[in-house]
Amino acid sequence: MEITEKKITPRKILKWVRHNILETTVLIIIAFALSAIVLSALHLRFRFFMYQGIVIFSVLGIVIGIIQKVRRNENKKVQIAI
Repeated sequence: MEITEKKITPRKILKWVRHNILETTVLIIIAFALSAIVLSALHLRFRFFMYQGIVIFSVLGIVIGIIQKVRRNENKKVQIAI
């Protein structure tokens, strides 16, 4: 019996990101918050446009992610009913 390793390729990562927009957005927000904390500990800050960009990205990612989850749940209900 052979053990086969599943390789994580960039294509698989990109596919996961496309299918899980909300989770990806949350991970990026957490990464940004942690990096801001580290910079704050070093008495440094991000430039203002970085904060603007992350806020716009976060709002868009959360809205699109919620829409994606709702549409996915609607499709599952239709499949169960059939």
